[in-house]
Amino acid sequence: MGVSVLQRVGRKVILTAAGEQLLAYAKRMVDINNEVFSRMPEQAFEGKMTLGVPNDIVGPIIPPVLRRFHAEFSAVKVELISYFTRTLKEQFFNSEIDIDITTEPDVSSGGEILKTTALRRFGAPNGKAWLERPLPYSAFKFCSFNLTTLACLDQANISWKLVSNSKSERVTEATVAADLAVTTAL
Repeated sequence: MGVSVLQRVGRKVILTAAGEQLLAYAKRMVDINNEVFSRMPEQAFEGKMTLGVPNDIVGPIIPPVLRRFHAEFSAVKVELISYFTRTLKEQFFNSEIDIDITTEPDVSSGGEILKTTALRRFGAPNGKAWLERPLPYSAFKFCSFNLTTLACLDQANISWKLVSNSKSERVTEATVAADLAVTTAL
């Protein structure tokens, strides 16, 4: 616009007369914007959304997210589906679910990393399985982190043996709770 909106006075920077005028217009624009949104119907967003979330994070992560979403968009019904990452990805690509949150070692094409979390090794409370060599490892067959975990063990020169490779998360949990093995989780 060819006018100065700021000027230096000593060590301070202040608005010029044109800057004051521009600021007044900007404040009016923000006020008008806020008024428009305050007069819009409360239920501007409505409908149904299907959200897919892996079993391992649905409990600790999703409830506060759903609570916040519902507070802001109460007219949107959320159908929550919890399954394995591999299956959720297939459902997303087949347009069976609208949003897919996955837990996997690498981001898929078109995906976005929301959070990076270190894997942790889990064993029975006061258990001793983690001391054994080869390290007894219980895998959940559909866990996308098994290969990463075993590669890390190899890289750290920790010998390991597969004690269980079940299609059931409960079997993995039971094996670990019985102190027969360790496993990894987020």
